[in-house]
Amino acid sequence: VDIDGSIGLSQIVRIQREKKEISITQLYPNPVTDYLKVQIQSDKDQLLQISVFDISGKQLLTQKISLKEGINEPGIPFANMGSGMYIINFKNVSGTDFGDFKVVKY
Repeated sequence: VDIDGSIGLSQIVRIQREKKEISITQLYPNPVTDYLKVQIQSDKDQLLQISVFDISGKQLLTQKISLKEGINEPGIPFANMGSGMYIINFKNVSGTDFGDFKVVKY
């Protein structure tokens, strides 16, 4: 709507986003008690490294998992960790970082 009250429509523009090779779509439950489930979308079969750090940056756990093309749901054990906040990091074998996520352990 313009200042004079007239209405006009703009052209439709198509936007193409670059496809990600890995997307972390869910981490649950958060807060976690014993076991954190992670939902990961992968565009191909590949290896992923999951690392868990405490809030001071100390690495507590590293595990490599094999992803299949599509949706994967690996788990991360938290039963032996104390209460507090943790940072989960995801990287592929070539070192591409797919993000850090915070979770709370009761």
